[in-house]
Amino acid sequence: MPKKEQKQILGTCYVKLSSLADLGRLSCALERAPFPLFAFKEGDNFRIAAQADLFMGTPIFYYFDAKTNGEFLAYRSYGESEEVQLSSPSRSKIWEVW
Repeated sequence: MPKKEQKQILGTCYVKLSSLADLGRLSCALERAPFPLFAFKEGDNFRIAAQADLFMGTPIFYYFDAKTNGEFLAYRSYGESEEVQLSSPSRSKIWEVW
């Protein structure tokens, strides 16, 4: 009986972004559907990450360390400027009419 091919478990690659705007642009503006974001406590910060790529079986996560956390990442682009903020559901209606 031939041996089954064993799959190698590969690690994960993390890429740190320089701003929350970069994460918002990557997860919201450059895609048809926004990427899901993951947030977890890392020291004194909240690490907010999105898996955007898969390279040779290795997941690539792009992340930004923020001082605060929110349930949503609000991204808005108008003209040549953009605005990105972490928000809670109670503030989402304000964001819509902004």
